[in-house]
Amino acid sequence: MGSWIDQDKAIEGFHDQNMAGQGTGSSLAGQHAVTQPERDDLNHDRSTYQYNIARILQANGGTRTASTEMVDAFRIGQASHPAHFKPEDKEAYLQAAQKAPLGDVNDPAARMKAMSFISQDVAGQAGDKDMDGGVDKSTCAGASIVGAAFLAEGPEGLKAVMKAIEKQDPQGLHTGAKNSPEYKALKEKLAKDPQSLTVSDIQLLQQTTYHVLESKQARGMGLGQNDEKPSGIKDSEMDDFMKKSPELASMFKKNGMEIQFIDNDGNIDPNHIGDPEKETAAEHYVVRMTGKDGKQAIYDPNARRGGQIIDFDDGVKAYNGVTKDTIGDDVKPYLNR
Repeated sequence: MGSWIDQDKAIEGFHDQNMAGQGTGSSLAGQHAVTQPERDDLNHDRSTYQYNIARILQANGGTRTASTEMVDAFRIGQASHPAHFKPEDKEAYLQAAQKAPLGDVNDPAARMKAMSFISQDVAGQAGDKDMDGGVDKSTCAGASIVGAAFLAEGPEGLKAVMKAIEKQDPQGLHTGAKNSPEYKALKEKLAKDPQSLTVSDIQLLQQTTYHVLESKQARGMGLGQNDEKPSGIKDSEMDDFMKKSPELASMFKKNGMEIQFIDNDGNIDPNHIGDPEKETAAEHYVVRMTGKDGKQAIYDPNARRGGQIIDFDDGVKAYNGVTKDTIGDDVKPYLNR
C-alpha cells in the first residue's frame, strides 16, 4: 500500500479482516468504503490547497508553492474533516466503536486491533465545551499517553498511567474516590478483571489523563480551579509529565513507543512566512510505534474515516514529515523555541 488514495481501501480491508464476526452491531468494517467521486474530491482538494498556500505565500513576499510538509499535514487532517468524514458517518463510527469488544487485552495483536477504533472523540457529545460537531479538539494529549501505554503492555500499561496521573493529581481532583467514583470503579475493574475492560473504560482513562494534565498546566499558569483554562496541552507540559513519570517513560522506550507533536492541518501563519518552525503550527499528539523489525505505524486518536491506525508506508512517511517535537527527548519544546 503506497498512497493516500489506497488508504481507505487498505484500512477497510484491515477492519474486514480483524473486526468481522465481532458482534459490533453497526459494523466498523462498513464505515470506510470510499466512492470514486470521493477519491476525486480528495485529489482536487489537495491541488486546490497547494494553490491556496501559494497565493498566501506570494502575498507575503514568498514565491514558492506549498511545501511537502504543508500538504502532508493537510492530507492527514482531511481524514477527520467533516467534508470527507461526514458528521453522521462519524457518529455511526463512534457508536459502533462503543459496542466493539477489546478482545484479549494481554495479546498485543488484539490490542492493536482494538486501538484501530478507539479515538479521543466521544459519541453524542457535540455540545460540550471542547467539542466541535462531535470532534473532541483537546484531549489528544491524554489519549496518546493512554493509547501508547495500552499498546505497550495492556493492563499493566494502564496501571502505570494511573500511578503517574495520581502522583500528579495530589489533591485527587480527578483521581480521588470522592471526586471521581467512575475512576475508582475503573481502577477496581482493572485490578480484579481486566478482561472485562471496554472502549468506554479506555476513553475514561484517556479523558482523566487529559484533565490531570490540564489542571497541572493551569496551576503552572497561576490559574485557579474555577478559572477558564486554555484548550490543549503544551508540549513543554507533556515533557514535564514524562520526566516525572520515569516508569511510564521507560515502558514507552522499551516497547518502541513515542508520543509526537504534529501539525495536522497545514494551515500557515502569514506572520511567520519563511520560518520553518512557526510557518505552520503543531496542534495534535499521536503515537509512533516502531517494531523490532523496524516497521512503523501511527496511532492517531482523532476519529478518522480510515480508522485510528496508520500502518502503510506513505501514511507513516507523511506523519514523519509533519512532526514538530518528540515528547520526552532532549530537544527544547517546540512551543518554547
